[in-house]
Amino acid sequence: MWNPRNIFNESKWLAAIVTAIVIGIVVCAIDVINVDGTVVKYQISVIVDDSNSARWDSFQTGLRQAARENGIRLNYVTTDFEGSPEQEKNLIYQEIENGADAVIVQLCSGSGGVDILSDMPANVYVELIDNNVAKDELDNSRISYIGADSVQVSSELATRIENDYGDLSGIRIGVLAGNLKLASVQERINAFKEVSQKAGAQIVFSVEATELSEREIGELVNINDADILVALDNDVTETAADYIQMVDSYNSYPTNGQKNVKLYGIGCSPENLSDLDQGIIGGMVVINEYEMGYMAINSLAYVLKDERNKMNDYTVGYAYVTGETMYDEGNQQILFPIGD
Repeated sequence: MWNPRNIFNESKWLAAIVTAIVIGIVVCAIDVINVDGTVVKYQISVIVDDSNSARWDSFQTGLRQAARENGIRLNYVTTDFEGSPEQEKNLIYQEIENGADAVIVQLCSGSGGVDILSDMPANVYVELIDNNVAKDELDNSRISYIGADSVQVSSELATRIENDYGDLSGIRIGVLAGNLKLASVQERINAFKEVSQKAGAQIVFSVEATELSEREIGELVNINDADILVALDNDVTETAADYIQMVDSYNSYPTNGQKNVKLYGIGCSPENLSDLDQGIIGGMVVINEYEMGYMAINSLAYVLKDERNKMNDYTVGYAYVTGETMYDEGNQQILFPIGD
């Protein structure tokens, strides 16, 4: 017998089911739509050395800007490259297993890079930054490189120092390097030495300085009687600048007499820019990290959207700046990128 109550009960169940479906759709939509309404289509993981360093601020700003424009979800992997290439390889594969469509990675070792990438899954794109490998040894068209030319960057710094002094004959230079596991760091050291020694400078020490304190830098300066400090890494430049400030403070007392040295470096962090502005750093090469991040995402989005497109290497720009030139219009675009 027909019962209106049965229809009422069935209607309630139907309404509940429809409501659940609608809620599910909304939840899924929230998961794949950015705040600005851009639909998230792909996931890209970012693996770089010391990922929490301020050195990556401009780089990450460029990443985020391009990610929003292209519907990319970013996953930053917290790292410090004290492990082996095998550990780094495992980290990359872990991100791929977690659903990454592409990986942006700064390889910890140039020599071990080919082994890390040799059997990369064919359906995953890899964008190398800052530290390239001999890709002709890899049979993989889904790997490309973006970054500054390490040789040009260090050569520029050495040439600018020579221009400041006019003649480097007899000038004693101490070199503070970054992580020597990075091939790009080794390239910077070799290029700087070649140009500065050709100009007559004497390299009195060249060390990895990632773990050195201000006091230890001072000991190197005093023992080797250095006239100039050159820091070839952002974080090392920060520490060297702290040493310069420590010496200036110490020498403010008439009875003290610590040797003053001039500091040049490579960097991009807000702390380094502040020290440059105050004259603590005499001159600095600033790599366009914003461009590197922005173009890394754009390059990957280009091939992810259409597999017929090909990946290409890309060289980013840089600028040599001093406290007097850092606010020039052209330099401001690199030093203070607008994003987010």
